[in-house]
Amino acid sequence: MMPLKTYLKYFFFILKNWGISLAAFTLYHEIRGEKKYGIKTTGFNNLSKLKVESANKRSAFIYQPVNYYMAEKAFGYLTSLNPEGYLVDFGSGKGRIMTIAAHFGFKKITGVEFAPELCKAAALNMECAMT
Repeated sequence: MMPLKTYLKYFFFILKNWGISLAAFTLYHEIRGEKKYGIKTTGFNNLSKLKVESANKRSAFIYQPVNYYMAEKAFGYLTSLNPEGYLVDFGSGKGRIMTIAAHFGFKKITGVEFAPELCKAAALNMECAMT
């Protein structure tokens, strides 16, 4: 599980940008999701500070993963349509969507990410989630 400091920092980031209701809702689902999937993807990263050799860096600002609540709702719907479908996650970051997709039964999952630092985190998270 993530350190309390990480959760609080993320809570205040969301509070500042979107308000108390969304901050509380998000924090609850972040803690629940990280525990459920056994991964560490909560938080945000300033992409301008990452050592990235890519033209994509000019249009990228902050890594922030999708909310667990919304992702689980989406995958619940998608698996009802095609439970063994193929998923390509563009901007896969630390691997949250890929991990959730695997949990929902997707067998063929590909992540595409231009930041090597985030790719390493995704690989660790996928490894942890699969054990």
